[in-house]
Parts: sequence; C-alpha cells; structure tokens
Amino acid sequence: MKRPNKNTDAIFESITECIKTPVGMANITIRLKQKTNIVNSIDIKIGHNGSTECQRGFELKELINLCLEAGVSVERIVNKIGGSRETNPVYYEGFLVHSLGEAVARVLARISGLKYDW
Repeated sequence: MKRPNKNTDAIFESITECIKTPVGMANITIRLKQKTNIVNSIDIKIGHNGSTECQRGFELKELINLCLEAGVSVERIVNKIGGSRETNPVYYEGFLVHSLGEAVARVLARISGLKYDW
C-alpha cells in the first residue's frame, strides 16, 4: 500500500450521518478532500449483510462513486437522485423522506452547501 505524498490532496475528512429512510436506518459517510472540501466518495450502510436493502445501498453507492470519478458535479447527482420516491415515506427530524436516494441527496446537499427543495 502506497502512502500518500504530503504535497497532495490525498488526506480526507469523513462525515457520517444516520438518517431514517423507508427501508430502514442508513449510515451515510461522505469523504471530502481535506484541503479543498470537494466530495471524493460516499459509503452507504443499511440493513443486514445479504439483505435487499444492503444491496440497494451498495448499488446506489457504486453509481454515485462512478459519477464522482467521472467528474459529474455533486449538484447534478443531488438533482437526479433527490426526486426518487417510494410508496411509504417516513418522517425524520421534521422532514419527509421518500426514499434512500432522497436521504443520500439530502446529506450530499447539506455537506456541499447546495439548496434542495423537494
């Protein structure tokens, strides 16, 4: 394993939030480049290993990380996944959460300083 060079932006800061979603409690971790505060990657933990919810979280995480690697802006990712809906929304801390995608979009928007209004 290579150690990062001190002169690069390879040092990260992680922020984790726990949000109630229609499919269970989700732990969403965002990794930011420490010097620039640019979103580098995301991790989503939900449900038990092998469960449908765990698989959905893994797939969403992989898609978002691929978009970030390809240079897609966080604002565009938030706008695309923020509008997803499920049939049984839940209330969490004063707002209605319609899906796992919306919960992830809310966390990304809050950390990136974006406005969301869905």
